[in-house]
Amino acid sequence: MKSLFFLAITVAFATSDLRAADAVAAPLQATLKEITGSVLVNQGEQFIELAPGTQLKPGDRVMSMEDSKALVRYFDDCEVEVKEGDVYTIDERLPCPCLNFKDEEDPVATLVESTGDLALRQYDESYAGIAAGQMLHVGDRVRIADEAKGMFEYRDGCREEVAESNDFEIPDQSPCLCAALIFDKVAPIQGSLVTEPGILIPTIIAACLAIDHDDDTFNCKDGQASP
Repeated sequence: MKSLFFLAITVAFATSDLRAADAVAAPLQATLKEITGSVLVNQGEQFIELAPGTQLKPGDRVMSMEDSKALVRYFDDCEVEVKEGDVYTIDERLPCPCLNFKDEEDPVATLVESTGDLALRQYDESYAGIAAGQMLHVGDRVRIADEAKGMFEYRDGCREEVAESNDFEIPDQSPCLCAALIFDKVAPIQGSLVTEPGILIPTIIAACLAIDHDDDTFNCKDGQASP
């Protein structure tokens, strides 16, 4: 079987001179939302059965067996369906289109968490204190005091933590980097699978993930084998 490979979207992000140097995208969080049939997850040691609602981190792999499928949810409107025979690896980047906020008049970000004093610049260039829940527009500037920090969530689900900034400006483009969405295929396995409850036995652990390359050949490498 050939691997399914398609590019959802790749968007590079720009950093403004006015943005704080220590502003970094917060780690993405994903959830195993729905399961149909036999779905297995590898979180570092082996593929096992996990219940819907399980939190997933970058590097975790979700594998849907025959007549099965799973739904991995990042946030509203950003979900990845793992179909029968697919193996999806949770990426450190968003698998959904990152948003461009240019020409937006509605709020594009929300201050979801804050520690210490944060203040929003007003029309008269004075500053007024703000707290979690404050909605922000493109171009809004937030002053973050010493030893203070704020977590900003953008409308596409990207989160960014900023600390100690004289003038942090809400950007016109999501600060997260979007990923190419790639699925691997599970190679056919001889014989039937016999599993103990919740644990995948070595039969499948030894299977190779076959990748279809540009030359239409399948190469099974050690780095692609299920541990």
